[in-house]
Amino acid sequence: MEEFRITRDLKPSDFSEHEVWSEYYDFDELEELRSWGVAEHQINELLSIAKEGSGHPYYPIPRSVSLPDRMRVYILSKFITANGDELRGIIINPNPFVFGIFCGNGIVMFSQNLKDFWSKSEEKVRSSYNTGQSPIFPLQYSAIKPDSEGNQIMGVFGEPNA
Repeated sequence: MEEFRITRDLKPSDFSEHEVWSEYYDFDELEELRSWGVAEHQINELLSIAKEGSGHPYYPIPRSVSLPDRMRVYILSKFITANGDELRGIIINPNPFVFGIFCGNGIVMFSQNLKDFWSKSEEKVRSSYNTGQSPIFPLQYSAIKPDSEGNQIMGVFGEPNA
């Protein structure tokens, strides 16, 4: 098994080590982790963090495993802005409505359903990349890893829903 580690907060540097991360959310995941060869003491650490109530811990999906068919899977992706600039970030799940752009040591999140949140996130990305008023959207995305059926994950994010 590749190096398995647990983190409380995902950062861009985590995706240099592993292209896909999952947020621990359901006991059904534990059997899957065991099938990958994850040691019991690491599973216990994951459960311990989850029980603290301070949020859900994250763990990497091995490169040799296809994407799990569940929620809260964070996939490294490439983004192309409306004027052709390339950005790096993540999509959450193969059919995303939430995505994040790497800005320094953080990830600026966007949600199609939260217009005010979207505007604030767009301001942070513009500031981080010094884009001025150059258009960011529509924003094309392409995930680094295919979905569980081997299909390329790609699409376009437009402006948020009203």
